[in-house]
Amino acid sequence: MLKGRYRGLWLHIICWACYIAYEIGFVYYAQHTVGAWLNYAVFYTINIAVFYNQLVLMNGLARPHTSRLKIILRFALQFTGLLLLKWLADLWLAPGNLNTSGRLAYAQAFLPIDFFRALNFSLLAVFFWVAGNIAGYRKKADTAEKQEWLALKAKTELETRLARTRNAYLQQQLNPHMLFNSLNFIYNSVYQHSEEGARCILLLSDILRYSLENTAETGPVRLPDEIAQLENLITINRLRYGPRFYLATEFTGDFGNMKIIPLVLITLTENIFKHGDLTGEHPTARLTLRADAPDKLTFHTRNRKKAKRAAGRANPIGLQNTRVRLDYAYPDQYELVIREDENWFDLTLNISL
Repeated sequence: MLKGRYRGLWLHIICWACYIAYEIGFVYYAQHTVGAWLNYAVFYTINIAVFYNQLVLMNGLARPHTSRLKIILRFALQFTGLLLLKWLADLWLAPGNLNTSGRLAYAQAFLPIDFFRALNFSLLAVFFWVAGNIAGYRKKADTAEKQEWLALKAKTELETRLARTRNAYLQQQLNPHMLFNSLNFIYNSVYQHSEEGARCILLLSDILRYSLENTAETGPVRLPDEIAQLENLITINRLRYGPRFYLATEFTGDFGNMKIIPLVLITLTENIFKHGDLTGEHPTARLTLRADAPDKLTFHTRNRKKAKRAAGRANPIGLQNTRVRLDYAYPDQYELVIREDENWFDLTLNISL
């Protein structure tokens, strides 16, 4: 660090030596004389002081929360003081054969030259400061822009990893591996006593297999595959409730080329069986799935609520997880509206696939 400071000091000394040599050489070329060396030493010292004083003032202006008025007043006072110092130097360096009035006239004659020389060195300092700081500001701007880009990239990657992890976790909540590995044994045991029970096990096995195969998937699956598992879930509950099961279903439109993230419709349908009262003399629940356009899907359910238990209704974690997954997969492309009163629960999902 010290070597760097000394290197900068020597660079300034060399530059000033070259500048002074250039001016003295120009004077000699124009007038064939250079005048008294003492005059050069005194006035170059003052002018160089003007230069560095201006640099200090420019650095003060660049600092935040610095009073601009104080800086301007300080510049005016210091500039006036340096002019006064030059005037005193002119009095001191005036020819010795002049009386007091002659010295004053001599010094006054050099005041315009002293003023413009001081202004010249002030402007030289301004250009020097601007040239040095433009490169610094550009470097800082490039560094800040690069850091902002890297931070944005890191944030985006982190959000993507978090969303994928959460997506896989939410799907994993629907994947009871241990039960799946036991279903074959249970099916063989149940089949001997109940064909309907065995059929339910097969349907459940199909749902679990579908869920397992799509757990690692972050993209959509074919909508007909999702509908097939949706129908399996309905069939299981229809066998479960028997003649007391009332659920009207309606599927309209062409779903062949449509895709959706897996297990969304299944989760929303399972919510009917968990919290709905599907028994009664007339249909107490309805499920509608409609393709409004090649990329527009409407899913609607309406069901009578079950009687409230003493402990109250459980937290709708399935719906909350579904919202999280939809937020990740279809940001600003879906609308999930829930309306309910004391007796009825109404859910509508409009989604652009």
